[in-house]
Amino acid sequence: AQERATVEARWSPGETRAMVFRVGETEFGRTWFRYDGPSEGGLHRFRLLLDCEGSKIGSLDYRLDADLFVDSGGHPRRLEMRARVPSGEQLLVLDYGEGKARGSIIMAEKEGAPGTTTQLEAEYPAGARVFANNLVGLLDLHFSLTPLPDEGKAETKLFETQRLQAIDYTASVVRTEDLDGTRYRIVADSFGEEIWLGPDDKIRRISIPGGKLRIDLEETPWPEWNVAGPAAASPRPDPVEGVRHVDVTIPGGDVALAATLSLPEGA
Repeated sequence: AQERATVEARWSPGETRAMVFRVGETEFGRTWFRYDGPSEGGLHRFRLLLDCEGSKIGSLDYRLDADLFVDSGGHPRRLEMRARVPSGEQLLVLDYGEGKARGSIIMAEKEGAPGTTTQLEAEYPAGARVFANNLVGLLDLHFSLTPLPDEGKAETKLFETQRLQAIDYTASVVRTEDLDGTRYRIVADSFGEEIWLGPDDKIRRISIPGGKLRIDLEETPWPEWNVAGPAAASPRPDPVEGVRHVDVTIPGGDVALAATLSLPEGA
């Protein structure tokens, strides 16, 4: 149905989805996804939280707090992602448009400390939706706005925030299952996951066939914590007589780093 193609048709302001991560019977994280409603400029704002702090599974030990602004079709326009990790705090800000994702990452060695800034730029294909590991709400948003046929594959592009690059993503319905009186379509995707989609095309469960990892939708109160992110970043150097500052871009494949050089006048 065509109404699935817009955020305002598929999501209600305040609608919240919470999911729990488990390996076997061991819980190791929780994530929340909330539609906060329309925002300025005809955009829509979603809030995401991820709590793996103190996790004993692998290297997961962090909290993440993000704001995502999308257009009516769920395509990103701005992402603000704050993370607290054992090595300190991080703030990633990306703006999407005109074929580019541009922004910066600020990294601080401890909570509340000033950070250092690196400018970022990468190719962003029009129509790609944003993706980040373990933020299940981003896949929830994608499927809610992307009609999936009962037969055949659906192909699209996702933009990975970790590597700042677009990837091909495919999904196809492989069977149906009943759970708690509701019929779910089971979707196999190119990540090797099985995703249970309900009648509303939103995610009920994610699992890895043959593995112990499972992510389940569970009613969980919105937490009281948040991640503030690093304090003000180290500023651009103040003007010094006889010295000029030049912004440069250092190409590096799909990602370009930006920097400011301080050069003597005439250089």
